Amino acid sequence: KVGNWLIHRKKTVLLKTTSSIASSIELLYNNTIETHLKTIAETNITFMKSLYKLVQENKLTIEQAKKILENFFLNQRFGQNGHIYTLNVKNAPQKILIDYHPNFPTGYDITRLKKLYMLGKGYFHCKMKFPGSIKIQENISYTVDFKPWNIVLVVVTIKSELKSLLTIKKVNKFL
Repeated sequence: KVGNWLIHRKKTVLLKTTSSIASSIELLYNNTIETHLKTIAETNITFMKSLYKLVQENKLTIEQAKKILENFFLNQRFGQNGHIYTLNVKNAPQKILIDYHPNFPTGYDITRLKKLYMLGKGYFHCKMKFPGSIKIQENISYTVDFKPWNIVLVVVTIKSELKSLLTIKKVNKFL
């Protein structure tokens, strides 16, 4: 009986330890992706601020600045499906429209996604199907607003596409 108890106890401790390590790695994985998305968003906001400054100095028109932004945003990809898009929140929360998006036209009404707008700045986890995808997958977004132009910038990706961000070296450092 003592032998069986010891074996059971060791199995229980091993299962708890394994579960704890798996949870820690999942947390590290999520934090790594979130940091990556935030870095992309903050870099793009810095670029938007520089264009805004040029508009304020009358070196660019707002139309020229927004055309530059459109090209800049639509040409950024990470992972297979990760991309940036912007929301026009001038009339939010009653109406939220797409400004720039690789899969939807300008003016496309996405008021149903008020949570992204209400968030203002932060992370948003959800399960959904990306355009062109056949299955529902876990997505992570980071949003940040740019009040001078009533824009919310959204950086979004399918979580599983960024596994390469988490290396064994990072896991060892974390543990």
